[in-house]
Amino acid sequence: MIHQISRLIREFESVLKNHGTHHEWILTDIPQNDVIFTTGLDRIVQRNTTVNLYMERDPIKIIAKDGSLSLLVERDNSLMKYLSEFMNFIPNVYANPAAIQLLQSKKLLT
Repeated sequence: MIHQISRLIREFESVLKNHGTHHEWILTDIPQNDVIFTTGLDRIVQRNTTVNLYMERDPIKIIAKDGSLSLLVERDNSLMKYLSEFMNFIPNVYANPAAIQLLQSKKLLT
């Protein structure tokens, strides 16, 4: 997907360079990796480097009122438990109105 987006961005930039008035601009932010909110329990166990999971560096530890220790991703009522199952890839492309108008006229945007 990154290659397809990059190819399309290069096409946009080519149109702006060859057909624009140099007042058009485009700004891109294409992540090279997925954004992971938090590491899931399975992955923490898989890459465990210490004897005790609670001694790992990254997971957030929670101490309950009764003094019991758990990881945030272990808690059933934790939003992080659910977010740990998702990865996000959100490319961002910004352009000024002149660039958008030019790209639309070349039928590159709908």
